Amino acid sequence: MTLEALRSGRITHTMTDGNREFVTLLACICADGTSTPVSLIYKGESHDLQDSWVDQIEETDEVYFAASANGWTCKSLGLQWLQKVFDPATKAKAGRSKRLLIVDGHSSHVNMEFINWADQNGIIIHILPAHTTHRLQPLDVGLFSPLSTAYSNQLDSLMHQGLGMVSMTKRFFYPLFRDAYRASFTEKNILHAFEKPGIFPVDPEKVLGKLKCSEISKESDLPANQLQTPKSCRAVRRVQKAYKQTHSEALLDLVFKANVALAAQVSIDQHIINGLHAALKLERQKRKKGKKLNLVGEDDIGPQFYSPDRVRRALVFQDEKEANEQADRDRITSKKAQSAANKVQKEADKAARALQTAARRQHAQEEKDRKAAERAQKAIERQAKKEANLAEAQAKKAAKLAKSAIPKPKVATQVRQARNVVANDHAAGRGEKVVASRTTRGRAVIMPRRSL
Repeated sequence: MTLEALRSGRITHTMTDGNREFVTLLACICADGTSTPVSLIYKGESHDLQDSWVDQIEETDEVYFAASANGWTCKSLGLQWLQKVFDPATKAKAGRSKRLLIVDGHSSHVNMEFINWADQNGIIIHILPAHTTHRLQPLDVGLFSPLSTAYSNQLDSLMHQGLGMVSMTKRFFYPLFRDAYRASFTEKNILHAFEKPGIFPVDPEKVLGKLKCSEISKESDLPANQLQTPKSCRAVRRVQKAYKQTHSEALLDLVFKANVALAAQVSIDQHIINGLHAALKLERQKRKKGKKLNLVGEDDIGPQFYSPDRVRRALVFQDEKEANEQADRDRITSKKAQSAANKVQKEADKAARALQTAARRQHAQEEKDRKAAERAQKAIERQAKKEANLAEAQAKKAAKLAKSAIPKPKVATQVRQARNVVANDHAAGRGEKVVASRTTRGRAVIMPRRSL
């Protein structure tokens, strides 16, 4: 809240979250300055408790919890409170004497089961007249008002730290209520609560007296400043420069006020930062889904009061269960991580094998291309050799033909004919076959004598 907003008078109420869900308190105090364990009734259709409602219970806490459909007490819970809470807490203190229990006219206290059980166990029930609890009941007279104030302060602190961004839920109720209860239900306040209506020590005149309200004095308005306090960096430098030149007391006062304002702004900013951190933490805690403690069991027999030991055992069991579930989740996560790592390793091995296969294929292709090139080269060489041999053969043939085309000298032919004639003459004298002529190639044509 700024100073201007405070002076304007526009701010008259603190901010609330608007949550109006009931949590019933069953409280009981004794005239010796002590109190019985507190009993709280939450609203829950299943008559069971959520672990998030009681997860901040401490070892030294003496508190009983219950849950009803509307969050109010009833005949069953009233009788259970008398049996489980009031009687064990006051029986040893009273010894063989009877106990006086002052109650209002609520139906959870005024019913035959409640009265009969109290009568059988040495408890005297005194029911206050209607419309007198605000003057006669010690809780209403001296304790519920301080409790309400303390709880409102706790709630305002929660809203203040969370900068109004955190709404109130049953998850946050018990730790706030516990601190408020401890601050209000003190021995001094309890003794004063019995003394104020004149119950103990007995003083009837106090009941007949009238309560006086002290008047609240209003603070006078602060005088308005003639000069405006510098808050920006430029304004502060300007005022400091003017003060160095004039040494005016008014300017010095402005510098001091600026320091105070800036320091306040730093504190506000730091508070906002801390509040945002607290709001985020509370919001994360609020969004965590609560789980049933299974205090009711399989058979729902209606709302019940659960002792602190039973609640703590249920919380321990729930913590062990969550620890086992977390261990299972961690094991599954580790297994998934290992599977993912194995998958990555397999993919890497597969990629390496693919690279090796590609390298082998490339090498095989290069070898194949080399052999194909060698075969092509050999084929070229064979074709060249073949063509060379063919050319050589054609050259020899051409030379032979050229040689055969040259005419033979005639002298040789005449000599050969003369030889043939001579041979023929000799052969004719013997009556043999003789050579008649020769072919173009020089072979002799032999014919009988008589055919010549």
